[in-house]
Amino acid sequence: MKKTMLMLLLLAFSCQKEEATAPEAADMKRLRAEIDSLIADKACGAERTCGAIGLGSKPCGGHWMYLSYSLRAADVPLLARKVAAYNQLEAALNRRENRVSDCTVMLPPAVACTDGQCKNL
Repeated sequence: MKKTMLMLLLLAFSCQKEEATAPEAADMKRLRAEIDSLIADKACGAERTCGAIGLGSKPCGGHWMYLSYSLRAADVPLLARKVAAYNQLEAALNRRENRVSDCTVMLPPAVACTDGQCKNL
């Protein structure tokens, strides 16, 4: 039991160290904050006022997740550029560090305006 706990702690610290020292990490953190700010206002009113955008770059291909946003509130072209930059940084990090992931395909979710807010269904 003690040996397992020690190995888990060492693994956790080594993963944190790699993430903290990766040149892309600071840029990815900054971009994620900017992306979150761009999609913070999820207000919607009518149909077709919500969208979803794929975030992240899995080593096997595809995105880690999809974020919902309001087409009325978000600067969509700017959001697309920030997400593309984030995804490119993560893809470069994956290649350089020979990262692996599950190869589960994340399909774009259905998004809808529910109670005045854009949400993934």
